Amino acid sequence: MKKLLIVVVVIVGCAAALGFHRGWFRLGSDSDAGKRSVTVTMDKDKIEQDKETAVQKVQNGARQAKKSAATTTDAR
Repeated sequence: MKKLLIVVVVIVGCAAALGFHRGWFRLGSDSDAGKRSVTVTMDKDKIEQDKETAVQKVQNGARQAKKSAATTTDAR
């Protein structure tokens, strides 16, 4: 159970790091009258755009692999 928790924490940490790196999330802070507030902003449009790009790359890779397999089979 402890190992599963560690794996989940690592996956969440990696997802958060990737999200900040790709610009999916942003942190902001504001200070007013001795009070500080922190906000996290999520850019859903950027996430959707990156998702579509990833899907296209995977589909193109699958097509190329299929072509490569077909030409290798035809060459025999």
